Amino acid sequence: MTEDFLNAIAQRGHEINVHGLYHDGHLFDEREEFLRRADQINNYGREYGAAGFRSPVMYRKPDWMSVLDFAYDMSFPNTAHLDPQRGGCATIMPYFLGDLLETPPYDAPGLHGPQHSPAPLDRPVGVPVGRS
Repeated sequence: MTEDFLNAIAQRGHEINVHGLYHDGHLFDEREEFLRRADQINNYGREYGAAGFRSPVMYRKPDWMSVLDFAYDMSFPNTAHLDPQRGGCATIMPYFLGDLLETPPYDAPGLHGPQHSPAPLDRPVGVPVGRS
């Protein structure tokens, strides 16, 4: 991606996020490979000025997420009943995994696929969110 392209996105008020390196579903297969890819993912995050991350196919391992150097992550859906990796976080409210803010995508009635978190990231939400 060119710097001009990324700047045009940012100038329109949008954020740049990273969505993994490959859409192969293997990011969380083996710890060593995850660490190798996470290093590259973090480098792209810094290069692009990205604040957030979402794992391809929303595969996830909570214990490994702290390696990612982003302000927030959107890889833990609230339900995931039809996703390849079942089991969600059972909330639409943001929460922390260490220092990483999780903003769960959620399934909303009448909409197809997960939506973004309803909680704005630039101001406090109505329910207190504890840090782990």
